[in-house]
Amino acid sequence: MRIEPVVCKEAYLLVTLHDMNCPYVDLKYFPHVYYLDPHLAPLLYLRYRIDQEGLWEHIFTKIVRGEGDELVRELRSIEVYKWDEIKDMLSKVAIGLSSLHEKVREKFVSLSRKIFGFEKFFDEVYVVLGFYPRAEGFHGSTGFTKKLPAIAVFINDRMKAEEVLDVVYHEILHMLIRLNNVSELIGNRALEETLLDFICPDGYLSVALGLKKAVKTSPRHYQEFKELYDKLGPKIREYFENKRFEKISILKYLKGVCFE
Repeated sequence: MRIEPVVCKEAYLLVTLHDMNCPYVDLKYFPHVYYLDPHLAPLLYLRYRIDQEGLWEHIFTKIVRGEGDELVRELRSIEVYKWDEIKDMLSKVAIGLSSLHEKVREKFVSLSRKIFGFEKFFDEVYVVLGFYPRAEGFHGSTGFTKKLPAIAVFINDRMKAEEVLDVVYHEILHMLIRLNNVSELIGNRALEETLLDFICPDGYLSVALGLKKAVKTSPRHYQEFKELYDKLGPKIREYFENKRFEKISILKYLKGVCFE
């Protein structure tokens, strides 16, 4: 399974526009208000056109293939502040990301197959790199394509290649769960995010791959799914610390013990 980093203004803008549908973004609920801002209006109108005709994957495919399209040209015409500097930074990250993935990809595939029982893997995953304008944190997303395997990660130059790849693997695992039709997790966001919070980033898989030195002590979604974390946490830790994954998948291990 290869990864193909994408450092491209049009792709960066496309996945950012798609993120406007995130439930935590004010733009989702009040686009008519923000449309009065002359800087946001072109972006909002472009998103409206793409969403109206369901062209997210069509446009992304055109971008990665280097093909022309009216909406791709519109994306290209939009100015991104300090884009040349951002592009240089993302290009350097892309080189380190690809190199590190090549070193650990076989182990990632092997361990994720053992942990989840995956039978199918992607031949290649596009990884759109975008700028995250905060000193702390990062953001990853999927869903802007249905057929073409692709994810987006928003980062900055404070993040090391190991941290970026850790986030990439988290998003890839979300997609592999759907590729392999893992029915226990599809549609059960609480369980899916709880398991992945213990796995990566900053989890047991991260440590096993050498991306982190220790498992995090405060999972990312703990406050949101506190009851489930407290219920499953001890068994998940036991599963990894005793290397139960060498004999059984995590869902089989937890079934009948922590959930039906």
